[in-house]
Amino acid sequence: MSNAPLGNSFLRAPIAAILAWLIPGLGHIFLGHKVRGVIFLVVITFTFWTGVAVGGVKCVDPYKPVQQHSTAHEQRGRARSWWFFAQIMNGGYAVATHAIGLRAEGASYLSWPSGDIASVYTGVAGLLNLLIIIDALVRAEGLAVAIAPSSSKSRSTGPPKGGGST
Repeated sequence: MSNAPLGNSFLRAPIAAILAWLIPGLGHIFLGHKVRGVIFLVVITFTFWTGVAVGGVKCVDPYKPVQQHSTAHEQRGRARSWWFFAQIMNGGYAVATHAIGLRAEGASYLSWPSGDIASVYTGVAGLLNLLIIIDALVRAEGLAVAIAPSSSKSRSTGPPKGGGST
């Protein structure tokens, strides 16, 4: 995709953020950072779908039922809603997985450890994608911090000349 039509447009940053949310790495590809975008796409996709492979499509669900009369399980159920907020940052992947999980008849919620490991993998992928979305926004706005190259005069490769130690 070319930056020319949206080069100075105020829509460039929101479009990059939406694309980065929809499919991880797509915002960077849109901005012209193809290698970075593909790396993000591969890493987030692999992490998210590994979690789904471990825990099934029901792992992306804020309403996972908890066992009755168990305080520890009730607390885990409430904690899962926080993981869902992290998972939903995977965008299209999380929305599709949640929709498939709602329609999956006969699929059950996995208990510990599979269900919890799946929540962690998909949640961490979502949190990483949140950082990627922020990075896409920064790059779209041109706010990337440039590291000033150090001059060869200020570099020292050895001990200072003249005045060695005694």
